[in-house]
Amino acid sequence: MNGKSSFREEKLLPRRIKFESSQPSEPTDTNPYKQLLNWNHRRNITKGLRNLGNTCFLNATLQCLLHTPPVYNVKHSCKNFFCVLCSLKELHCTQPGIPHRFLTNLPKVTRQFRLGRQEDAHELLRVLVNRMGPKDFYESVFGGTLKSKVKCKKCGYESDTFEPFLDLSLDVTGSEITKCLENFFREEHLGGSNKYKCERCKTVVAASKQYFIKEPPLILTLHLKRFNNFGQKDSRPIRYPEKLNLSKFLIFEESTEYELYSVAVHVGHSCRSGHYFAFVKGPNDLWYDINDCSVSQASTSKVLNHNSAYILFYKKVEKPKATKTQTPKELSEPTKPTEFTKPSESAEEGYASNTSSTAPSSPLLLQAKVPRKRLGKCLDKLQLKSKKMKHTHSELERRPIWTRNPNTSIGYVKDFYDQNLDKGKTKKKKKQKKFVPTQRWDKVQMLNT
Repeated sequence: MNGKSSFREEKLLPRRIKFESSQPSEPTDTNPYKQLLNWNHRRNITKGLRNLGNTCFLNATLQCLLHTPPVYNVKHSCKNFFCVLCSLKELHCTQPGIPHRFLTNLPKVTRQFRLGRQEDAHELLRVLVNRMGPKDFYESVFGGTLKSKVKCKKCGYESDTFEPFLDLSLDVTGSEITKCLENFFREEHLGGSNKYKCERCKTVVAASKQYFIKEPPLILTLHLKRFNNFGQKDSRPIRYPEKLNLSKFLIFEESTEYELYSVAVHVGHSCRSGHYFAFVKGPNDLWYDINDCSVSQASTSKVLNHNSAYILFYKKVEKPKATKTQTPKELSEPTKPTEFTKPSESAEEGYASNTSSTAPSSPLLLQAKVPRKRLGKCLDKLQLKSKKMKHTHSELERRPIWTRNPNTSIGYVKDFYDQNLDKGKTKKKKKQKKFVPTQRWDKVQMLNT
């Protein structure tokens, strides 16, 4: 090109095009609070809380939160006039179990709670979790993400929306908690007055709607809808397991297990009457029945077979990272030797030319630049070593592995290693014997006489 041109000539680099799959990638677990799911100690921290008149709903809810490991393990301090996380940490240290800060500040925070009146434990739990320290903490510990998938039955168009949640409210259907979860995540028909406006059809059409879990929470809270709009209670017993698996409700098929650690129980006939207490699992892996001030140890069967469970608390079980180990088949199979290709003529100049055709070709020797005179000697040594190794291996295969010593007691078998040790001990004992000369022995006999 002409040097008088106004622009400068540069080398053009090749483009790098990155292709990505249309399918959504698997979520990466980057939650910073997952390390707080296990207790840092094994001492017991359970103690009762005093009932000051219809405050059992507060005591049961606070006991469930006090025995949540991330709430206890996290380090937090602030200067707010009412912080739930700071108040819970103070309640751990106080000897008389009276939740003063909660009783004085809850009526100021929300107008729906009044002292001296029985309130709902689930409504209180939602207020306490929403005010628990920084937003990042309670959303990362108690929060998850639901995926709502709506599919048009006319054209097949699908639209996805994502909704955050702090707990799952389940209808009381069937006799097990798994059936209640299946009812929550089942495919729902949208028709009649509840039709869906399709973006592709531009009209109101019938559709189907289904929920999936996109991001499972660290602390899974399951609320059973036992009270209807009139306050009446559905007291049907619901069975719940100690370990729960949510793999079939997730977008990606992966095993996510949860372990039960707390249960809030309501005994009564309506939401405005009755009594609340809690079953909690302490840091020492023992279950406790905490009924206001009274604390007693409970069995696992008593916890799992109670008929009036209201709120269930599960914590996520973190699986250890799998390490790649060699399988027994890989250990038994010998490794195949690497094949050696004939070098070029230029490379043959540095190697010996007087080697026989029957000599084994070793890639380690051929890679190194060995002189012509020494190469034949090295190959001869390798052949001798291989013959000796074959001989020793054949002898070891013929020898019996276990031999029984008749002098030993029944049930003990000595191997070659133990027998060689015994031979070495006898040799040492023979060397340690000191023979006294005959003249010295005669002098000793004369003195004794």
